[in-house]
Amino acid sequence: VVSTQSTGKYKITKIKMIIKKLFILNLFVFLFNFYITQGNKIDLKEPIQFNRIIEVKAESSLNLKMKSLTIENDNELEIQLNKRAFTNNNIEYFFNGTTPPTTINQAIKKACELMSSLVNLTQPIKVLFEYKSMGKNILGNGGSTSWYYLNQIAYPQALIKQIVPNVTSKYNLNEYDIQGTINSDKNWYTSFTGKPIDDQYDLISVILHELVHGFGFTSSIESENNAAYYHFKNLTIFDRFLFANNKRIMNQFNKFNTPSLGLHTIVTTPKVLKLNTTTSIITLYTPTEWDDGSSVSHLDTDIYKLTKNGLMCSSLTDATAFRHPGYLVLDVFRVMGYKTINCKVAKSCTTCSSLSPICGWCTNSNVCLDKVWNICTNFTKC
Repeated sequence: VVSTQSTGKYKITKIKMIIKKLFILNLFVFLFNFYITQGNKIDLKEPIQFNRIIEVKAESSLNLKMKSLTIENDNELEIQLNKRAFTNNNIEYFFNGTTPPTTINQAIKKACELMSSLVNLTQPIKVLFEYKSMGKNILGNGGSTSWYYLNQIAYPQALIKQIVPNVTSKYNLNEYDIQGTINSDKNWYTSFTGKPIDDQYDLISVILHELVHGFGFTSSIESENNAAYYHFKNLTIFDRFLFANNKRIMNQFNKFNTPSLGLHTIVTTPKVLKLNTTTSIITLYTPTEWDDGSSVSHLDTDIYKLTKNGLMCSSLTDATAFRHPGYLVLDVFRVMGYKTINCKVAKSCTTCSSLSPICGWCTNSNVCLDKVWNICTNFTKC
């Protein structure tokens, strides 16, 4: 038999125990959050000393068994790009030194608008281009102007601006986020529609390619004397998703500044190095001889060259045009931290057309699609 008095004491004791447990739990949560906050400081006072500029090489289409896939576009998309005042901010571009001809300028503008239509930028991105002679084998190059550590991971400045609130008002960042060079020696095709002819290279494709690198599609892995290493003391956000033999590279080789024969073997063995976004497993470019400025930071040539994802191979052929970075690249952007445009989330023609100039309502299937990427016989105007 339990008395009323003892039952009351039991209830009071139980309440005290619950309060005590809640206090301990809240204390644990507070200490854990404090630890995470202190452990993941944003180190933006000084940029990392790393200036990786990635080249895109010229290749003759005669070297291929067939032409690389050309993505042709109708005039409607160009009209939409011209009239749209982007709500997600334009990519602004500037020139260092000689201002290129008007046709070159307009092609750069189209490439920037295309990228803006695919990535929802919370902060504007500034690109500094240089137009100069670079010889016959190089089409151009580009990359991030600065890299910064966030949560002990190296991020390009363009991405830092998107994911760190009020970063431009708190820190003294580089004036420009991305830098690029265009080879003035080349016979450029600059029209938005159609495609270039033999011995003519598409400038919009080259600018898109270099913008992708500037957004952070860049590895810090370097190799010399048969030994590879990470340039940074920690990974880049791109390197974080690298795998080889189903294991993360960061777990296999975590002594970042220590040259490694094992890492060199991986980055000079074709088809071994992958980038895993969980929704895509992407094979990266790892030729048997280390190609500085190209290895690792591009898609595998054999697999992707003749596909719609071919823009981010290490070389671009003449008589070929791309108007899209490819959904493999956009998937990489997504896991890196960018907010990419997904046309399919729109459920009506009206919301589809307002989402992005790249999106169009396909009446064949009543779905919103990427007009460059998807095939539809009837994109309707809303």
